[in-house]
Amino acid sequence: MAALPVSDISDLVTKDEFRAGMAEFRAEFKGDLHQGLAALNARIHRLFLATMSGFVLTVGTLVGLFLSFD
Repeated sequence: MAALPVSDISDLVTKDEFRAGMAEFRAEFKGDLHQGLAALNARIHRLFLATMSGFVLTVGTLVGLFLSFD
């Protein structure tokens, strides 16, 4: 007991208070995680569209060059 820090009984948390605090933390964490994943998904979608656009442009240019030699 001597190794425990001295604290007032009012500083202690009940199980119900702890559970309520953890539920609030989980809800906030899930909201932040969902928001972050949605932003990441949007960024990946934009990068995919840009990559595919570049690919289509490159293939179109090569086909156009190939057909112009006939």
